[in-house]
Amino acid sequence: MHLYQNRKIQIAAAAALILAAAGWGAVFFLSPTRGGRTLNPGKPPSTGFTFFDIGSQTLFSEGLRKHLEDKLGSGVAGTRGTIDLRPQDGAFLETHFSEIFQLHQALNDPGGARIEHDITRLTHRYALKKNTPFYYVELVFSNDSKKPLYFRIKAKKEGAGIIDEIKAKYGAPRKIESATGAGATLFWKNGPELLLVFQMKDRFDQPEFHLMIYFIDALHTLVSTEREMRKQREEIREKAVRRAF
Repeated sequence: MHLYQNRKIQIAAAAALILAAAGWGAVFFLSPTRGGRTLNPGKPPSTGFTFFDIGSQTLFSEGLRKHLEDKLGSGVAGTRGTIDLRPQDGAFLETHFSEIFQLHQALNDPGGARIEHDITRLTHRYALKKNTPFYYVELVFSNDSKKPLYFRIKAKKEGAGIIDEIKAKYGAPRKIESATGAGATLFWKNGPELLLVFQMKDRFDQPEFHLMIYFIDALHTLVSTEREMRKQREEIREKAVRRAF
């Protein structure tokens, strides 16, 4: 009898261990984590364009910064700075992506004066040493919403497989042929997100790839927030003038 009871206890204990392991496995595979580090606790995983699991719903945090350093090596974090949405020059955006061009105009002074924004810019220049194809990575986040605004990514010839990987994940791109005979620009749209890939040659006539990811909703939110802040400052100045006289 005792042997029977012990056997039942052993079976029950084994079953409990199996269920516990399955539960931890579900948590690991279903939560938005990589390497055991939660990038964005309580937030749904991004369904649009991502770069190392960072997408439109990812919020900036020190944990996210450490996650990027694990993937891309040491980087530089700068708070406040200018915003330049131009992938090459303003004419390209104005011709092909007027909404992005208008956002760029709204975030910059028409006379060329320097305008700084409340942003965090993460810049990585040594990602090649981490066995990635990228020699320059710039990720810009809004300090107000904590969400990404745009990514600028550059790869040398080592990134020749990038386009195939993007096609496998997001489908066939649309194409803009170059008027100068340079490589075509490929682009994908996913709701309010835009991914551009510029195919070009470096000074040694080797393939080079420049990528831009725009999170258009977040950019519009930044423009609206800054416009409201300027309005409030103007009202405060007007009140100050009225009190002075």
